[in-house]
Amino acid sequence: MGIFMPMYTLNGIPLSNYGIIAGRAPDSNLAISGCWDMPERTGKTHHIWADDNGLEPYLRADELFYAGRDIVFHGHINGGDRSGALVKVNALVDGLGVAKTLVPFASSWGTWQVYVKNQVQVNYMRDGWSSIVLTLRQPVVSLTGTIPIAIGTGFGIDGIPFSELGLVKLETIDQFNIPQTKDSEVTSYGYEAHSINKRSFREFDLKFGIKQPSYTKFQGVIQGLNALFSKPGSRTLKLDDGSTREFFIKNGFKVGTVHKQGSEFIGVLTVRITEIRMLETWNKLTDKTGMTLVDKNGQPLTEIIKKF
Repeated sequence: MGIFMPMYTLNGIPLSNYGIIAGRAPDSNLAISGCWDMPERTGKTHHIWADDNGLEPYLRADELFYAGRDIVFHGHINGGDRSGALVKVNALVDGLGVAKTLVPFASSWGTWQVYVKNQVQVNYMRDGWSSIVLTLRQPVVSLTGTIPIAIGTGFGIDGIPFSELGLVKLETIDQFNIPQTKDSEVTSYGYEAHSINKRSFREFDLKFGIKQPSYTKFQGVIQGLNALFSKPGSRTLKLDDGSTREFFIKNGFKVGTVHKQGSEFIGVLTVRITEIRMLETWNKLTDKTGMTLVDKNGQPLTEIIKKF
């Protein structure tokens, strides 16, 4: 896989002006990573009652708040020799110090309003070459996007097949693990102490492949998932193991192993599922295809009816 090197600018200044050449992020042939991740939620996302199994998720629109994300640029500087490399690094640091507010970081893949989060990591290698890692923080991330229409068949989320979401499921990890018990304190005298504890909640990972014919479509898949996972209410997941889970996302998702191959873009998306409950076939309302019936927010109608 070849290296693709578009122009990168920070605060309107090409990084090449500082002698910086775009490198490669880990497991990628692009110089940046993190700019396709969905940020995690902030504040209290759920409550765990000691006398109930599972958890109570906070999923109203006024309870959904999200953090920012890190965008990391990997590159190299050629200063001719060690002294020349140091001069160029210092010029970069001086240039970064000018900005007192958010500044645009731009490339062929988008423009993000950022600030320099951590110290600039520079490693001198040899013959005047140094590697550089620039970590930028995007405090406000847009989660808007187009959600495909649910067709109610196949494995997927809220009646939307994975294929319609632009995803190919690669792996499901730990979906059958038994949730741990909730902590409790027991005191006893003269006999063995014991208690009957309620279970906590289950979390597991889903790993998907994304392959799209253009960057626009690749970005559209990411934004559609951002919109779907940030909707108020819970989501319903139908897996190829025959189970149906009610869940929500509190940790966002990560997109890595991003490669450009000609005009195509591919990547691997990993998302952690926080399960509210597993829906059995005998206690949920389904349509004639076997898909769980949900409201406009993705909540199973069976659970809504139980509240009346």
